[in-house]
Amino acid sequence: MTEAPYTVTPEPLSPEAFALFGDVAERPIEQRRRYLPTSLDRADDAKTFSLWISNAATVGVLPLRLVTLERHPYSAQTFIPLGTGRYLVIVCKPDPDGHPDLATLRCFIAGAQQSVTFGRNVWHHPMTVLDHSMEFAVAMGMTGRQDDDVFVTIDAIVNIEYREAANPVEIASMTQQKDHLERDFVGYGRTPPNPKWPGAARIALNFCINYEEGSEPSFPDGDGFSETALTEGGAGGFEGRDLAAESMFEYGSRIGFWRILRMLSERGMTATVMGCALALERNDEACSAIREHGYDVCAHGWRWERHQLLNEADERERIRKTVESLARTIGERPLGWYCRYGPSINTRRLVVEEGGFLYDSDAYNDELPYWTRVAGRSHLVVPYGLTNNDAKFSRGAMATANDFFEYLRDAFDLLYAEGATAPKMMSVGLHTRIIGHPGRAAGLQRFLDHVAKHPSVWVCRRADIARHWHATHPATL
Repeated sequence: MTEAPYTVTPEPLSPEAFALFGDVAERPIEQRRRYLPTSLDRADDAKTFSLWISNAATVGVLPLRLVTLERHPYSAQTFIPLGTGRYLVIVCKPDPDGHPDLATLRCFIAGAQQSVTFGRNVWHHPMTVLDHSMEFAVAMGMTGRQDDDVFVTIDAIVNIEYREAANPVEIASMTQQKDHLERDFVGYGRTPPNPKWPGAARIALNFCINYEEGSEPSFPDGDGFSETALTEGGAGGFEGRDLAAESMFEYGSRIGFWRILRMLSERGMTATVMGCALALERNDEACSAIREHGYDVCAHGWRWERHQLLNEADERERIRKTVESLARTIGERPLGWYCRYGPSINTRRLVVEEGGFLYDSDAYNDELPYWTRVAGRSHLVVPYGLTNNDAKFSRGAMATANDFFEYLRDAFDLLYAEGATAPKMMSVGLHTRIIGHPGRAAGLQRFLDHVAKHPSVWVCRRADIARHWHATHPATL
């Protein structure tokens, strides 16, 4: 029998919204563990706890046609996504006879960092992912009597329809995503969305430690010239190996990196390492410290090189090589990408093609994350900034530690004040061979102490921002 079409408004998946049907838990950020209490709901005769891997296919076309719903009378059922991407959670209440009441159908959009547990006897649709096929770990109790699953066959057309919202700018920004190469001069407009930072924070503050030393062009690596950018200025004015410039880079990995880590750890603050893969391969102790401090690594390329000058095949290989290298040296793959010198017109598409990334930061055009479309998929951009950045010392825009402190303090204070009604994020770019020198590090120290005096500040990693946005502001279809 074919039912009349049903209209379902997709909504972000959250514990509160899903409370009638089960539990939702995000992967831990500040907390070591998060629990799904409903997952323990099992009948006495569902004694065998089973865990398996299930593969979910992507939505083919819309509107989505529901064919089967299922429920589990003896145990709750938990799904834990094992990949990246979004998936649909479709549930409904039973009617008085226990059959699915399609008039109560609800559709949630979940991010890959969210796990979901369906309570016993909750009717739900099989997992359906939106971006690309994805595996789930599935757990539930089993009776061993082959009566653990109840399926019902239906034939209903479900139309996915966006809601009218109190903030039309926010909905427009999520439902009318532009292709990533299309210029956007509007963004969120005059009414940006409330990011709903954890703890109702007024500002999300992310320190980005650019770890590049050992990846720059050099004679020992066969480049035929010595890189002098963002140094005190090498010998210059001659052709040949610039030993002065090389040693200035080495200062960053030998001294500056450790000074920054000490300052942050003394104040209990975290950071993101924007790491060039080759540079980190050359310093095992730095990699160990990154792991010990719990910093995340945003891939900063294989080396210091211009992606704009790479052909597509070479750039694809560089991205693959970078991911493999960082997974080996840091112990986990990078979740973000940020190019040195800026991206090529192919970079973002190749990052999405590689898979496994929650975001990239190859943009400077906003103070909040935003979704864009890449090869038909939704992709998150967490914009970076070159304004709150110690590179200004090398470019002559700053001279003293107080210059750096006052600039960061003024930016922070304004964003903090605005954050009472419109919270934003602030990225601070640090280079170990620049800010790591004592006469400049004093300015960073003053800024850290200034931040520490303020409540409602979320000092976080870049991956934390991306996970939060996936969970709180997931991309719609």
